[in-house]
Amino acid sequence: EMEWNLHNSISTVNRYHNDPETLYIQAHPKTSIIYLKLINLLKSIQNELDISWAILGEVYGRINNLNELVLTIRRIKSNIFDNRWLQNNINYVPKKVCFDSDTDILKLLVSPLYGNNPTYGIRELIQNSVDACCEMEYLLNSSKENKTDYVKNYEPLVEIHFEKIDDDQIFFVIDDNGIGMDESVLIHYFLKAGASFIKSDIWSAKFVDDCGKAKVRRTGRFGVGILAAFLLGSEIYVSTKSIN
Repeated sequence: EMEWNLHNSISTVNRYHNDPETLYIQAHPKTSIIYLKLINLLKSIQNELDISWAILGEVYGRINNLNELVLTIRRIKSNIFDNRWLQNNINYVPKKVCFDSDTDILKLLVSPLYGNNPTYGIRELIQNSVDACCEMEYLLNSSKENKTDYVKNYEPLVEIHFEKIDDDQIFFVIDDNGIGMDESVLIHYFLKAGASFIKSDIWSAKFVDDCGKAKVRRTGRFGVGILAAFLLGSEIYVSTKSIN
């Protein structure tokens, strides 16, 4: 299936119009996974071309009749290497993003913070949702701009339910209408255990007064929400939209 998707993500392969030694790949990857696979594929092809060209020059360059061996294609170019094209044509983050951990959290993990009790995972997720709603409410109430009906009538909401897929698979689902996360928060805080967003300069600028006192009440403390979620199961799906 991945091979089929890679093949069908490439619509045009041709020589670069002003450089006959360049092969231009016009691609339209629909997902971040396909995008990353294509990037790796094109970079590996370019690496092979570079090595082959170097060998031709180093090994055969001094030998008569063989020193004329050349590559007709020396470079690979593609629209997916163009940041401007990416900004205008994709709806995902074109990066490889991985779960990470802060060094401070390792001390907590030596002596397990939660044990295996799934109720702690539920507690952490509820606290995160409550905090997100508190922050949303504060920002909307403190906004100096003309308030829309949504802002005037905003009511914090956290919904919890279970979805049974089959006898062996049940999803614990928690939804809130809070402040949401943007790309930076997802990568640098949500996916980094122990990196607490409330200790960041970004959060302080919005929610801490001149005396250093928080303007909104926070219930989450440890910054390990994503780890706590895995007390409930082996898989987590996150859908989020920032207030901005």
